[in-house]
Amino acid sequence: MTGFRPPAVVAGILTVPVAEVAEPAAPKTRAAPAELDALTAVLGRLPAACADDARFTSHTPDVAALSAVCAACRVWRACEAYATAARPLAGFWAGVAYPIDDEETM
Repeated sequence: MTGFRPPAVVAGILTVPVAEVAEPAAPKTRAAPAELDALTAVLGRLPAACADDARFTSHTPDVAALSAVCAACRVWRACEAYATAARPLAGFWAGVAYPIDDEETM
């Protein structure tokens, strides 16, 4: 693993050598432009059941309650296709709390 070089002002106060500072982990989300376009098109015609509902971005979602909202949502299929392709970094998408641990999905 290669390390990144912090600004000189920070490097002078670090207690570990600069070479040992690990690079920040890359996000596990993926680009999904086709699925995002499809979801955006559907949302242009139909409202999402989760629109303006802060529970869908909670760090401790009520899975049963939010899954019930998703089950009745008219944009669920497009939302599920996008979430499966993109693996969002956070939120509750199409009945699933993200992020998903890679070990759980293998």
